[in-house]
Amino acid sequence: MATKRVQISPLASLPVASDTKNILPNPNSADSVSHSLAQSLAQPGPADCRLFCPLRYEPGYAYPLIVWLHSTGDDPSQLLRVMPQISLQNFAAVAPCGSSGNQATGFSWPESAGGIELARAAVCNAINHARIRMNINSRRIFLAGLGAGGSMAFRVGLAMPQIFSGVISVNGAFPTGLCPLGEWR
Repeated sequence: MATKRVQISPLASLPVASDTKNILPNPNSADSVSHSLAQSLAQPGPADCRLFCPLRYEPGYAYPLIVWLHSTGDDPSQLLRVMPQISLQNFAAVAPCGSSGNQATGFSWPESAGGIELARAAVCNAINHARIRMNINSRRIFLAGLGAGGSMAFRVGLAMPQIFSGVISVNGAFPTGLCPLGEWR
């Protein structure tokens, strides 16, 4: 009888936490190999954008893309903590930076008319960056976010429905002002 062998990535053992700020292990712990591997998967892009390349990336395969919008008080590196919980092999991902804030206090997604336009531009630039670096399936682009990033994901997704296959908001309120359903058909 043949034996089947399964190799588990060191990232498969990452702890699951409800607070996404504490998902990756301490870089000084025994799991530092997992931590450094996860960091190498997310590369900086334009305007403080982060790009997640799947393990065992195959250039001939068109990957679905997750565009991740971080929560208030965080930055695009939140993608490092989120993607190991979603998938390390099946998706490419990119995370633009919120338009308001700084590195010390974190960034946010202002719900003003100008803030929404900046978010739309950041999302489009992030998608273009991912398309340049990897083979992306244009019919399988998903917009997702946490908290205020989830609310902005709703706004951007509803404003450009022809681009996204779906929108995921994790603990983000549905936006009410500034005509979020203006493009609804």
